[in-house]
Amino acid sequence: MDAYECLFGEKPMGYSSPLEKGDHPELSMSPELNEDGCALYMSLVGQSQWLISLGCFDIACAIMTMSHFCAALHKGLMKRMK
Repeated sequence: MDAYECLFGEKPMGYSSPLEKGDHPELSMSPELNEDGCALYMSLVGQSQWLISLGCFDIACAIMTMSHFCAALHKGLMKRMK
């Protein structure tokens, strides 16, 4: 939580999955992330994977899916990760 607040300057919203039923993040037409945005996204994925290893297994499937998009990142994916 402290890392999130440091990165974004705000407290995270209430828990919700980055993937909702019927959602297709690969089809988003939002603008691509710049180099700093890509690094931030990958950092969030890494931090989330650490949470899974600590016992937050309920987010494992969603985080695994979100990590597949690292080759073509866009703002819609960042919004889901946040």
